[in-house]
Amino acid sequence: MTAARVAPEPVPLQRDQADRLIVVGTRVPLDVLVAAFKQGKSPEAIHDAFDTAALADV
Repeated sequence: MTAARVAPEPVPLQRDQADRLIVVGTRVPLDVLVAAFKQGKSPEAIHDAFDTAALADV
């Protein structure tokens, strides 16, 4: 049995002018999404709060 190769997906992050990591196509900083997750919010709730960030990226 051989293992199937899975191509890596690009990370949807870029740096802004202040050198913060931002979700591509939005102005939402990664640290804001992480903080919401650490507060116990579900990915769906985070997406609802920051609807410019795709649920798949949350």
